Amino acid sequence: MADEFSKPPYDQKLPIPQEYNWESLTAKRGDILELHITKLLGELSRQKGILGQIFVQSQNKIKEPAMLYKIIDMIDK
Repeated sequence: MADEFSKPPYDQKLPIPQEYNWESLTAKRGDILELHITKLLGELSRQKGILGQIFVQSQNKIKEPAMLYKIIDMIDK
């Protein structure tokens, strides 16, 4: 959702660090993706304001990296 709002016609500047944007998820696969999501959830939960509130106590419950990638790919399409 944040990715969509950062592009036209909205062009909103959002407080998501570049290294944790949507493209950071679509560019990774396998164990690297799983580790990245774990780090992403932790970092976003420590952000100030509403972003931190949204991600507080968030966790990845999908333990199979291939399934995780498949879900991200389906959402991306």
